Amino acid sequence: MKPLQNLIVALDMSACDKCLFRFAGYFADMLKLRRVYFLHVIPESFGHQAPGMINPQVLSPVASPVGMVREKIHKAIKRHFKTAYRPEIIVEVKEGDPLRAVIEKTEELEADLLLLGKKRCQAGSGVTARMMARRVMSSVFFFPEHSRPEFRHILVPVDFSEPSFSALQLACSVWGGQPDIKVSWIHVADPAFDQQQDWPDKLRGVFDRMCTQKKVKTDRFNPAIVFNNQRNVAAHILEWAVKNKADLIIMGAKGHADAHELQLGSVAEKLVTLAEDIPVLIVR
Repeated sequence: MKPLQNLIVALDMSACDKCLFRFAGYFADMLKLRRVYFLHVIPESFGHQAPGMINPQVLSPVASPVGMVREKIHKAIKRHFKTAYRPEIIVEVKEGDPLRAVIEKTEELEADLLLLGKKRCQAGSGVTARMMARRVMSSVFFFPEHSRPEFRHILVPVDFSEPSFSALQLACSVWGGQPDIKVSWIHVADPAFDQQQDWPDKLRGVFDRMCTQKKVKTDRFNPAIVFNNQRNVAAHILEWAVKNKADLIIMGAKGHADAHELQLGSVAEKLVTLAEDIPVLIVR
């Protein structure tokens, strides 16, 4: 996968922004980002809501003059954006539909990564997360409010698709070489294979061969295979993550899904909605 160099940070002038600045600084150092673009969108009208769009206050609840907001953002960057690696910093404040503006800006700048906070108590935040996971063309990092950029156990769901191995490559290249960080991969298998005793060993063999082809080092990955007895891949992934204290999930944006999964929406979309306490990085 290509290196991640351009980051967009979607600010909303709430207390969650402090976490956004911290995570932006963390990723700037870890990924050696070339540019960090801070974006805040003031809704043009709180009274109008376009058909099919969420309430604009979800991403931007405060309507302030553009100049005042820009000044507040610059001051906040000085206080909270801490990084040893110095990328180019750009701040933009504009009026418009917040959700649409963020999506369009990621396309315009060909952004590699979008940083987006999730508020537990805010109505509609789950809808926002699902829409972003579906419509944004860049990788997206969703994190719950009050979380911190301190990862000790990273989980990568694998379905043997190209996007899932892109997620593995990112986890390996960025976090895999750090001795204090544990990296696990999980595969949610069809329950029919549960009767075959050698199935887990065969699956690990396929995984190792594909990692060799993709030039992904597997010596520090911890394997986990669970069976999809609930017929809900995202729920199984999250259940394992909580049980084993994973504090970051990295997964591909698209993978292999049967007709049932396609009707209900992708596993990635479901996971960012269900994971209220664990950050999720969706890789494209």
